[in-house]
Amino acid sequence: MSGPLEIRSTRQLRFEPDGLQVKPSPRNENILFHDQNNRDLERLMQDLAENTMAHNAGIQLLASEFDMLKLAIRERI
Repeated sequence: MSGPLEIRSTRQLRFEPDGLQVKPSPRNENILFHDQNNRDLERLMQDLAENTMAHNAGIQLLASEFDMLKLAIRERI
C-alpha cells in the first residue's frame, strides 16, 4: 500500500490550518492517601529505592570507618 500518509484528528490531537492543537488526557492512576494527597506509585517506589541505596552506602562507609578504628586501636596498620 503506497500513497500519502493520512493523519486524522482525535480527541487529544487536532490538526488545524494554523497549527496543531494538543489536549492530552490526564492519567489518574495515582493512589489517594488518607490526607487527600494524590501520589504517583512509581515515584514512591523510586524514592524508596533511592533511600535504600543511600542507606546501604552509609552502612558500608560506617563499617569501613569502624574497621579502620579497630586497626588503629590494635596499632596494626
